[in-house]
Amino acid sequence: MTHQEATCVLPFPLKIVESRLADVESWDRFLVGLTEVHRTAHERYLFRMDNGQEVRVAVRAHPREHRFAWHAFDGPMFDGTLRLTAVDEELTRVTLSIRTRGAGVTADLMDMAFPRTWLADFDVQRLATFVADRPGRSARRKTSGSPPPDQG
Repeated sequence: MTHQEATCVLPFPLKIVESRLADVESWDRFLVGLTEVHRTAHERYLFRMDNGQEVRVAVRAHPREHRFAWHAFDGPMFDGTLRLTAVDEELTRVTLSIRTRGAGVTADLMDMAFPRTWLADFDVQRLATFVADRPGRSARRKTSGSPPPDQG
């Protein structure tokens, strides 16, 4: 079994980050190995992995706790959480935690011998880009004394 965890601080208010993550069907833009997400029912999704495997997943938002949690219904274990914490009015800390278990003893041994813990770090880097690139964003960024870029 592999457990990965990574944290980043995003220059966006908690509400902005939470609203972006509520669009579960766009998670393939930041979770490595995920190529497509399709909603099949309330809190139910089909995750298509980069190896072609399709995994039925339950994703649940926990608004009071500012977190999202998911787990696979079938196949190898695949679960995780995205926890959001307001650092201040303009910054949000995001902690991504993912647990996976390979499909069999050989896969588990490979995970122990060659852990891929860097994937969670890469996911949170991509998450920062995902939130920043969303159309219609209204986040206020702190500037370092330089004027905003020309929008014309």
